[in-house]
Amino acid sequence: MKKQIIVTIIIVIAILGIAGFIVYKNNIAPSNIIGGDRDEYGCLGPAGYSFDLRVGACTRGFELTDDIARAAQMAVEKVGKGYALTVVSFNSYEEVGAYDIMMERGLEREPQTIIIRNGVATIAPNADGQTFTQTTGPINCLPEQRNIDASCLDLFEPVCATVEIQCITTPCNPIEETFSSSCTACKNRLVKSYIVGECQNN
Repeated sequence: MKKQIIVTIIIVIAILGIAGFIVYKNNIAPSNIIGGDRDEYGCLGPAGYSFDLRVGACTRGFELTDDIARAAQMAVEKVGKGYALTVVSFNSYEEVGAYDIMMERGLEREPQTIIIRNGVATIAPNADGQTFTQTTGPINCLPEQRNIDASCLDLFEPVCATVEIQCITTPCNPIEETFSSSCTACKNRLVKSYIVGECQNN
């Protein structure tokens, strides 16, 4: 009789232990994953990235010497600025002015390498032969940029935004308005998209 009780207790303890482990594993919060929090520019702060005013993209500033920062700026000018555009790594060579800048764009982290030789930046094809599309057309505001409580950095990187107009009696065409940055534009709920640069009709 005592043996049966002991065996039963051991089985119950084992079952409770397994159940507790399963519950623990299933309740680990995704927010605890390192690198999961982005700022208003899409930079992964927990991974050490922040928006770099010199470069115009997310970087680990402590990794960049002045010459690498200039090369990264050239790479950003080549592909066009965008949300979560990040300089992830780089190569420099003995040849003066020779760099490879490895970047990622957007939440999808699309990879791209920019080759710089003699002051000329070239977009290298990916393995599938595709390259970044330069940002010349409208850029849609992302949900992550809609956080009206987040503060934008005090910088002037003007964008021309399309602003919806709310009319009482008849539908109204949207207007173009210049904002100091994509961050300030996309905080406006009436802005759907923008292009880089000031509006030409202002």
